[in-house]
Amino acid sequence: AENAYAYYADKADFVSPDAGIQAADDASVVEGGEVKEDTDAFTALDAALDDTGDEKEEKDATAAGKTIAVLDSGISKKDFDNVIDAVSMLGENTDDDNGHGTGSMEYILSKNPDARVISVKVLDKNGIGTASAVYAGIRYAEEQKADIILMPLYAYCDAGNAAISEAVREAESAGITVVGAAGNDGNNASYYIPGSITEAMIVGAC
Repeated sequence: AENAYAYYADKADFVSPDAGIQAADDASVVEGGEVKEDTDAFTALDAALDDTGDEKEEKDATAAGKTIAVLDSGISKKDFDNVIDAVSMLGENTDDDNGHGTGSMEYILSKNPDARVISVKVLDKNGIGTASAVYAGIRYAEEQKADIILMPLYAYCDAGNAAISEAVREAESAGITVVGAAGNDGNNASYYIPGSITEAMIVGAC
């Protein structure tokens, strides 16, 4: 590990252990086949769609026209016409092998049927991913000029995922609204990524 740090120190954006990250609790996203509207990230997403219209007049002025990058377990592009782009940061197919990403997509469409969605797969079939995948996903969304980045996932804050905070702050500085889950364990959101990122829009479930 020491040799790896030394080698990549001047060759990479950041060098750190690759920490794990996971989907926000499936039970709070999909219950009885229906997506609950009081889910952390989705509550914040509603607020983001309401708040960003006037700030981005150079793009679409209505919530329906927003481009939303969804960092999740993937979305099967063939199942949704609204998916304008689909990539995987895991080196595998872009389809949803877990169901969490599809739940996110269905919620977005229930509120904004004309929303344009970029599916960025950062979680595997078990709803687990890595800090590096999420970091790369944020950067990709920024390059694609998304209006909103939705991150319905979380992890405890540590050195291994600190780069996610940096990426979120840079996305916000570029005019992108970042929406994230507060965390599932009933603790203070400041213990988590993305809940601890003050620049992001984080709302806890009721």
